[in-house]
Amino acid sequence: MHKVSVIIPIYNVEQYLAKCLDSIVNQTYKNLEIICVNDCSPDNSAKILEYYANQDKRIKIIDRAKNGGLSAARNSGLDVSTGKYIYFIDSDDWIDLDYIKAMVQAIETSNTEIVINMKVITEKGNISSLYNHPTHKNCYINNLLKNTEAIQNLMVNAWNRITKRSFIEKFKLRFPENYIYEDLYFHYTSLVNTDKIYVINSSNYHYLSRDTGISKIDSTKDISNIKIFDKVYDYYKEHNLLEKGVKIFSVLPCFSINSEEKYNIFKNYFKKIKEYMFLHKDIYNELDLFFAKNILYSKSYQDYISCHPQNVTISYLRRKK
Repeated sequence: MHKVSVIIPIYNVEQYLAKCLDSIVNQTYKNLEIICVNDCSPDNSAKILEYYANQDKRIKIIDRAKNGGLSAARNSGLDVSTGKYIYFIDSDDWIDLDYIKAMVQAIETSNTEIVINMKVITEKGNISSLYNHPTHKNCYINNLLKNTEAIQNLMVNAWNRITKRSFIEKFKLRFPENYIYEDLYFHYTSLVNTDKIYVINSSNYHYLSRDTGISKIDSTKDISNIKIFDKVYDYYKEHNLLEKGVKIFSVLPCFSINSEEKYNIFKNYFKKIKEYMFLHKDIYNELDLFFAKNILYSKSYQDYISCHPQNVTISYLRRKK
């Protein structure tokens, strides 16, 4: 039974942390290294961690010297991990008690570097609902996917996968610090470095949807998103991975070009990937190409907004009509 390093970044989650930890310490798979990274949490999370650590010697507490955010906390956990496998969980979520056992069985029987579990339950108030990912297909379950197909069609979250630590260290994979959408970067840079990814739909990850979470408080999601794609493109170019033909951009419904700053950020990105994007235009959809061309071929922000509504999707639908 190989050791699994479970990495839990912790910040301001005192009301949720016990439920998360209970779901980890009571796993049916017992050979765990539970790395709790306290990212200078200002609440009572440290006391809760101390209590659990006194009850369970598998728990290791890492106290960061200064708050660095989710990426920095996860990286701190990776730096001290010793398990054969790495599993991340967010400290306000929880998993079924056989979750890690199912993940380990899958990665060992499939002989892959990464296993992704698409079984996610969204928890909001008293309502639990099965999450249906828009591009996920039932035929993926219990199957090996090519890396390019997996990158484009599976969830990008760090917490729904188990990965061999040797693979992470071989490619020096880490989360980008001081960025939002860090999971997207880790997803793109890890999956591209292995040929096949195994997909399961077994046991439940319980994702707590709350209005104060990181994903809810970013008022400039489109800028954050494109900055991550820019970083992904640089990684692919640096490591000679562009030939893989991965779609390194996708229009999200939130995209709204309502400031000159946003316009310039997107224009600079499209200038950088223009040759790559049009060389691989078969992997981009009409909306992606429509948006990119409008930005690239407009002379200025004022020129752009004079021709197109701020919301990208609305602009596209009007042109289609």
